[in-house]
Amino acid sequence: MASGQQNTIFRDIFLVLASSFLAAFFSVYIFGEKLEQKKTELAIEQKIIENQMLVVSRVIEKASTLHQLAPLHRQYDLVTKFYPKELVEMAKAIEAPTISKAEIIKAQKDFQIALFSSKPFVSEEVFQKLALFGVKITQFNFLPSGQQEELHKLYESAGKEYREALELIRAMYVTSEVSRD
Repeated sequence: MASGQQNTIFRDIFLVLASSFLAAFFSVYIFGEKLEQKKTELAIEQKIIENQMLVVSRVIEKASTLHQLAPLHRQYDLVTKFYPKELVEMAKAIEAPTISKAEIIKAQKDFQIALFSSKPFVSEEVFQKLALFGVKITQFNFLPSGQQEELHKLYESAGKEYREALELIRAMYVTSEVSRD
């Protein structure tokens, strides 16, 4: 082989190797940058979803607390329908209601704060259901005594709104679950 041919072969091999190296470097650089960008976007999205879940779980916790405390606050008014008024008054004299008016007002305030802070993170339908629950449970808590039938209806109606909101939230997060195997 002539020296010129050898030089041409080495030059061609060098050009092929250099171009392969440059192509590999730029592909890794470009794709790596896109991969890092995608990882960052996914991490941000995951953090947003985690924060959203915290806000939604907080509003549900406050709604649940209010839903459980409300009948304890009105316990004697609720049983008047089933027992003679004198017996209920006697029981009331022996043992005061478990939940005070101040405690129920605090629970309602906590729920309303959590509800309005969750507005950007929940659907309009969920917000409306929880707001309606709040309205009905407030009516239940502050309805004058002696209207037992109305008390039962309000509590059942508030409970219905509460359960529907929970179902909507459950459906929202069950359908958005991603399996990571």
